[in-house]
Amino acid sequence: MVYNRDADQILIRELARDGRVSINRLSKRTGLAYTTIRERLNRLRKRKLLDIKPLVSPRLFGECSVLVRFKTRDVNRIVGILRRCNRVLALMTIRDGVIAIFVTFSQTEAMLMIDSVIRKSRARIEEYIVEYGKVPQGFLIPLRNPEPVCSECRAKETYGCNGCLPVLRIKK
Repeated sequence: MVYNRDADQILIRELARDGRVSINRLSKRTGLAYTTIRERLNRLRKRKLLDIKPLVSPRLFGECSVLVRFKTRDVNRIVGILRRCNRVLALMTIRDGVIAIFVTFSQTEAMLMIDSVIRKSRARIEEYIVEYGKVPQGFLIPLRNPEPVCSECRAKETYGCNGCLPVLRIKK
């Protein structure tokens, strides 16, 4: 089978429009065979070039956005904790540390989360800088980890949080 990058891009574009679209409908929209689409999607997933995740409203995690710049030599320790957290929107390593953008309900909860990350990672943090903002209206958050590990989380103690899965925060 000859690799066709254009077909993969067409599939990804269609999935971006509607991540819940069936393979049958993808076949009709793209003109590709059902088995071809299934094989391409499986191959893209195995190569970690594509993943399909739900997007949730910031109202479930909080609309306070937080940018933190950790100055540390223990980059991998900080990244190891933050990459598993559903609240993290973006993560970037830089020459002397890590930059993370995440969401919380309040600035107090943000500080508790930062403290928790520092304690869990056991990283030596030389300094950290925090800036606050608000999540833009209409922005959706990808839910990347279906089973986050939130043990030792002060937000759990302080707010009675049941974890970072958004379905646990919905009020009835």
